[in-house]
Amino acid sequence: MAMKTIKKKLSGQNGIDFAPTDEPDLDKYLRQTAYWVGYFIFEFNEFEHTVTEILSLHIGGGDQTVYQHIFLTGLNFNQKVELLERIYSHEITFLVEKSSQENVKKKCKEIIAELKNIGGIRNNIVHANYYSLDKNGYVREKTKFSDSDAIEKWVSITRDFLVENINRIIDFSERLDDFDLEFH
Repeated sequence: MAMKTIKKKLSGQNGIDFAPTDEPDLDKYLRQTAYWVGYFIFEFNEFEHTVTEILSLHIGGGDQTVYQHIFLTGLNFNQKVELLERIYSHEITFLVEKSSQENVKKKCKEIIAELKNIGGIRNNIVHANYYSLDKNGYVREKTKFSDSDAIEKWVSITRDFLVENINRIIDFSERLDDFDLEFH
């Protein structure tokens, strides 16, 4: 299930088509969602730790040092994904037989794309303003300004969406571990 997203343009006199939900509906939404947002964050943090461990093993040639850990934990998730992408691209030429390289490159691209996708979903969930719930079930995620216009991005973050992505992270974490073991 993809995240439902809408954009609302704010400019001069147009205002915004925003109908806030009433207090009881907001309280109900927050009660239903808060637990799952927290659970998603817990799972994402564990997932990010898995990515950090994989990077650490690649950088250290199988060994982990305090310095690697300090360096890697100082990177944000997107930087870790970019580093992993570069490491995989570099190592394919040395660790994978020529006849298998194209297939492994394709798997690497799929792995990296899924890592980036999960990171994007994490950003939407973490940066959303849950108190901005409108009557259509959308919350404001961010506002971008350019010249005289402002565009707000609104997302629908439901319990089902959160549960689906928690499961996605758990499943993909195992797939990433398996891929990395196979890679070596």
